[in-house]
Amino acid sequence: LSGAAVFVERFVDVAPAATALASSHAAEAARLNDARWNGWQPWDDDAAARTGPITRDHPEWAMLVWPKRVSLRGLGVLFPFLGTADVQVYEGPDAVHPREADERSWRTLATPSFVNAYPHTLEPTWIDFGRNVTTRAVRLRIVAPIAVEGHQHEGKSRGGKRVSIDEIMAIAALGG
Repeated sequence: LSGAAVFVERFVDVAPAATALASSHAAEAARLNDARWNGWQPWDDDAAARTGPITRDHPEWAMLVWPKRVSLRGLGVLFPFLGTADVQVYEGPDAVHPREADERSWRTLATPSFVNAYPHTLEPTWIDFGRNVTTRAVRLRIVAPIAVEGHQHEGKSRGGKRVSIDEIMAIAALGG
């Protein structure tokens, strides 16, 4: 057992039932929701292909898409190596794949800042939506690189061009 979280309510992670997509390094996107720690091989963006740092005008994104709508209460992000991200849910029509949707089809629920928790072995960032939200897709639109790399990660952001995430958990309430 690598870790556990105890909540007052009952929840389940529905992320493994989704398809993971990413704006870059698409072949690694499945690492985002494989329900395991990938060691030093998390999903990361293609920093070598970027011409400048990650910004609000030049973001990266990671997305989970389900074949039909699911009810979510929030997200858990494990080992985030990024600064700030818009947490968005897809509100577009079912006939349009969320990957192909324009920005008007996404609603931002939160814009958390992430902290480099290394060397903690398991310290997820929990993002509570405050209520159940029904959607076909959830997206982390990464708008800023990590602010403080820490001495263990010095230079790993490659001048603000590299971010990584080990796992995205999509939390659904089970009720009573």
